[in-house]
Order: sequence, then structure tokens, then C-alpha cells
Amino acid sequence: MARSAQFMPLGTRIRTLRHSRGWYLRDLAARADMETSKLSQVERNMAFPGVEKLWDLAAAFDMAVVEFLEGVQRPDRSSRRRAA
Repeated sequence: MARSAQFMPLGTRIRTLRHSRGWYLRDLAARADMETSKLSQVERNMAFPGVEKLWDLAAAFDMAVVEFLEGVQRPDRSSRRRAA
């Protein structure tokens, strides 16, 4: 039986998780060892983090990467640039 899933962009997922914890952008950036400006671009879906930063972001939320990416839609490579 197929289940209908609602997917969201990665940036939206990150922002939702961050807000649910009451963190400011700078709080998550520090926890993920990421520049605040780069994290802002990711949250606005203007950039996509590399694999290492995905691990750092998942760890900042105390989640496994698989759990962190659950419900995230695949990025459109043509319209995104990679964030460090």
C-alpha cells in the first residue's frame, strides 16, 4: 500500500526544526560550525549544503541524517548552488 508523503525543501525543514527548538539562526550556525550567512542561504533554499554540513546539521539537532532528511524533497540542481 503506497502512502502519500508531503515533501518540503531542505531549508524549510531546517527552519522548522530550528524554530521548534527556539533557536536563533546564529545558535544553529554555531552548533553546526557553519557561517550564519551560509545557513541563512540554505534556509531560504538559495543554497544546498555539502554532505559534511548535512552531517553537522543533523548532529546539531541530535538526529541521524536519515531522520533529518525525512520528508525533504530532492533539490533541483539547476537552480541551487552549493553552500560550504
